Amino acid sequence: MIFITRLNLFGLVPKQSGSLGSKLVSEVQIPQNYRLIWRYPDDVSYNPGYLKMESSLDTDNLSGLTVEKPMIQKIKRKNVSFGLLRPYPPAALIISAAGILSRVLGLLRDRYFGLHFLGAGDTLDVYYCRFSSP
Repeated sequence: MIFITRLNLFGLVPKQSGSLGSKLVSEVQIPQNYRLIWRYPDDVSYNPGYLKMESSLDTDNLSGLTVEKPMIQKIKRKNVSFGLLRPYPPAALIISAAGILSRVLGLLRDRYFGLHFLGAGDTLDVYYCRFSSP
């Protein structure tokens, strides 16, 4: 897979009142593994790895450039199966089994107390009330 890193540089040079005939010279060095894909204005002098911009200070000037660096990276793919074929982690299975076992034991306990106290009555209500209130 190829990833592209882009770098945008912009510069705004505002008009300098009272500076007749003044110029601003900007020089930008571009690293070897980057390439220039856009520049403004188009008349900017460009040599590979070097960009030189000149602007007069009697008007507002905007200049900019965009360079990019392609990077090739290999992506390792894991063998992943989806749906029911995907194995669950052992911890999730243990927690699920413990939850189901807790429900089954709670049902057996309620059945035992229902038979022991001969169905719903005051004694069983007191027992449930004791464990439901703090």
